[in-house]
Amino acid sequence: KLFELGEENIKDVADAFVMQKDALSEEVQRLIEVHYNWVSVFWKPSKDAYIGLGQMYVEDPRFSVNYDKHAPGCAEFMAKAMQIYAQENLTN
Repeated sequence: KLFELGEENIKDVADAFVMQKDALSEEVQRLIEVHYNWVSVFWKPSKDAYIGLGQMYVEDPRFSVNYDKHAPGCAEFMAKAMQIYAQENLTN
């Protein structure tokens, strides 16, 4: 069930990306908050760690495929939105 929730969140982020929502938008940032809370079940990342996780989603094909299969470029969008979220809401 937990992994299904994570996959649902990825699909929601991909839908926002396809609809050309801004990574800064309230809607996208709410989705990223859901993602952060989902990740925090396993590990509670600091600001820098969460930004780094987003970069890993882009740079490591084992992760980027999970985002880009929904919409090419979604991993980069996710990383950008995660960086915004982290800078606005997290500390180191």
